[in-house]
Amino acid sequence: MTVRSSETPLSAVEQARLVRARTISPVELCERTIDRISVVQPRLNCLAHLWADDALEQARSAAESIARDEPVGPLHGVPVLVKETTPVCGRPWTMGSLVFRDTVADR
Repeated sequence: MTVRSSETPLSAVEQARLVRARTISPVELCERTIDRISVVQPRLNCLAHLWADDALEQARSAAESIARDEPVGPLHGVPVLVKETTPVCGRPWTMGSLVFRDTVADR
């Protein structure tokens, strides 16, 4: 993920600092992350699933929490990727194998 340019990636800690400082919103950070994924995914094929709409919805919710000055965690508003071998309730969970292509995580 980058904020400065595609050549200068920021760490999650740096991204969180910018979100807390309100230099960048969680929504903008999420949009930039999705944009970067769209560039690298065709070459790297590194994601099994991308739920961009859900990510943007959660980013909007994070932004609202920040706007209300609610207490938030240290990485609040920072986009994350979850490895496909980790179950996410209600989502496809193949554990990296076509044998499990119809499996949906229950937790």
